[in-house]
Amino acid sequence: MKGKWLVLGGALAAAGGTIAYVLLRKPPVPPSEPVFADSYEEEPKIYVMTSAEWAAMTLDALKGIYFRDVIHWLEMGTTDLSGRYKFDTTPSVAHVTTEVRHAGSRSAYLNVPPVPNGYLNISRVLARYFRDPEVVKPGAYLTEAWYYVPSETTPIAYLWFEDYLLWDKGQHLNVALDSKNGLLVYADEEFAKGYKVLGETNFQHDTWFKLSILFDTMSPEGYTVGYESRGVKKTFEIDHVWTSANIFYKGYVALNIYAGIVNHTALEQELYVDDFSCKRLI
Repeated sequence: MKGKWLVLGGALAAAGGTIAYVLLRKPPVPPSEPVFADSYEEEPKIYVMTSAEWAAMTLDALKGIYFRDVIHWLEMGTTDLSGRYKFDTTPSVAHVTTEVRHAGSRSAYLNVPPVPNGYLNISRVLARYFRDPEVVKPGAYLTEAWYYVPSETTPIAYLWFEDYLLWDKGQHLNVALDSKNGLLVYADEEFAKGYKVLGETNFQHDTWFKLSILFDTMSPEGYTVGYESRGVKKTFEIDHVWTSANIFYKGYVALNIYAGIVNHTALEQELYVDDFSCKRLI
C-alpha cells in the first residue's frame, strides 16, 4: 500500500555533530466515492416524504427512474407501542438556518412535537433515499452527521443507515445520543423494549458533536459507531446487525440514510444538524 513519508531531523551533538533523520510513514487516506454531502450552504429546499410519495418512488425505482435521489427530504414518523412505524402528518418545522452552524454559515433546524398518547416515539429526520444501482453498491460505507442540542431540550439525536441490496435481508445500522444523560445508544430488533447502551460521552448542550457509522455490506457480522466532540473521540463495536425482509423492496436496490431527532417525551424537542454525509470507501 502506498503512503506518504515524513522526514524528521534533529541535532544529536552540539559541535560538529551529525543530523539524524527518521522516516515515519503517514497512513494514506482510503479512496472514497461520495454518496452525498449536505452542508446546507446552498439552502436546499426540504421536501416532506409522504405515503403517496413513497409509493410513487417505489414504482419509479422499478422503472429505472431515480430523480428523487438528489432531493433533500424530511421524513416524519411515529412508532406505536408494538413497534409499528408509520408516516406522521403532525405539523413541525424543518428549514435551513443561520442561527447556529458547524463549519460553514448554515445548518438545518428540526423540531418535533410531543409523543402522542399510545405511541412509543415520534421522529423528524433529514432523509436521503437512493435507488440508482450506480450508487447503491456493495461495499464499506461511512456515514456522519454533526448535531447541536439547545439548552433546556432533551431529544435523542440519531443517525441511521439502511441498505436493501437484497429485499429479504435489509440491514439497519444506527447510533443515537440521549441528550438527557449523555449516553451513546443504539436500537436493534427489540427496540420497543428500549435502547442498548454503548457508553458515556462528554456531551454538552449548545455544543456540536458528531455521530458516525462505518459498515461493510460484505461483512455483515457487525459495525462500528463513533462519537466526537470538543476534542474527544470514541468508537464502539456493535457485534450484531439488525436485519429484516421487506417485500416492497423486491426488484430494486435501495439505501435510506437518516439524521435527525426522536422524541419520547410529552414536550416539544429541537436540534440542529450539519455536515450530513455518506461515502463508499473503495
